[in-house]
Amino acid sequence: MASTLTAEHIVAIYTDPNTVTKEQAEKYLPYLISACQESDITTKHRVAGFLSQLGAESGELIYWEELADGSAYEWRRDLGNIYEGDGRWFKGHGPIQITGRGNHTACGEDLGLDLVNNPTLIGGPHPLSIDQIRNGFRSAGWYWTKRGNDYRGLYGWPTNLNLYADERDIDALCVGVNGGWNGYDHRITYYNKALEVLPDDLDLSTQETGAAEPVTEYETLLVDRDPQGWIVARPNGAFVRYINRPDAALHTNAEGWFYAPDIEDGPAPENGEESDQVRVSRNSRGWIVDGTGAYLCSDAYKDAVFRTDSGHWLYGPNTAEPAPVKKGLRHPGSGWYVDQHPTRFDWREDVKALVDKVEAEFDDIYINTYWNHPPIPDNYDNRYDAVSLDVWDSDGRGYALDWYLHDEVLKRFFNDPNPPNILWYLSKGYLWTPGRGLEKWHDYDLASDAQHNNHIHITFL
Repeated sequence: MASTLTAEHIVAIYTDPNTVTKEQAEKYLPYLISACQESDITTKHRVAGFLSQLGAESGELIYWEELADGSAYEWRRDLGNIYEGDGRWFKGHGPIQITGRGNHTACGEDLGLDLVNNPTLIGGPHPLSIDQIRNGFRSAGWYWTKRGNDYRGLYGWPTNLNLYADERDIDALCVGVNGGWNGYDHRITYYNKALEVLPDDLDLSTQETGAAEPVTEYETLLVDRDPQGWIVARPNGAFVRYINRPDAALHTNAEGWFYAPDIEDGPAPENGEESDQVRVSRNSRGWIVDGTGAYLCSDAYKDAVFRTDSGHWLYGPNTAEPAPVKKGLRHPGSGWYVDQHPTRFDWREDVKALVDKVEAEFDDIYINTYWNHPPIPDNYDNRYDAVSLDVWDSDGRGYALDWYLHDEVLKRFFNDPNPPNILWYLSKGYLWTPGRGLEKWHDYDLASDAQHNNHIHITFL
């Protein structure tokens, strides 16, 4: 009997402990296998090649949406971007980063998805819905078989990277996916590790996926109003936050379903995870859903109007805006590190102006600059960052930033319309520089959160 792909294989290939966990790998595995079967990525060498490219493109399955805002792709006709705004709207999505109007359109047509109007059906910020995971892996398989580049012109099969994988031509796979040599060393590392880890008789063609079918009956997340007027999820009392929609209005219809005011009809209602906040957004038909796709509903307030405050928190109806309260995860951080590197207050003017704007938009963050950062050994000529900042939780330095808010804040800095030039940043185990893009950051000092899983560091020119 042939060997099968397991979550342990994925974790062994993607070795950074701060990226995909065994629990996440087990969640992804059924949909990864199903997508591989759909695209005939079923042998050891095909799977090894596929996983090597996914690892490099998504940061070991962490990033399912491009961090940059996509403005660099504006008017890129080679990507099919022919209208103003296409670059931002069709930036990279999914674990292989489908990019551009042309790719989104063709991928959507082949997979039966409306990726022109809803590009995040194949990936976006975490938490990912089951449908995003399923569709994301399918889109990666689609790109693998339909969009590869035969850069050497050797095989005569310019679009199906399975054929290069069969030839064990890792260079062809790297260029076939990336179009160049960006992240080449990482791709080679993942490929060699996969060849070492995966069994020689691996065969995904008959492996049971265990993948759930797409939901056909809608599930509901019921909410209540707490005594102060904030809207909370009934299962766990988690506050409800409408992603990127401060000072906005939401309505419930006659049955109690929440919808955005400009789209009033659609379906009705997957359950929120245990946490102290539920993050919701508007789906393509105007209904308000949480990260798993569950439809938000109130059985007490129908035909009602709700609002979000400046921090995106949902309150009402029939109540004045409540006094702000602490919401979100709180984790104590490193005391000695903070003590050794105290905050300073002589910001450079342009950076402080940007900090003021960002702090005004997010109510759960604290931003500081500091003396003598980072701590540098004597043999490093005592050079420090001249202009830099850290972003922590609003409780202050050393307190961890919420994992999902982390991404929103980083995007806000990175995509400011008139920012000071960013020299480099550290976020969630990755170092970004303008010349090299994202690269793994291999400093694991937990006392200083050197991996930057709990805070963001940005250094400016």
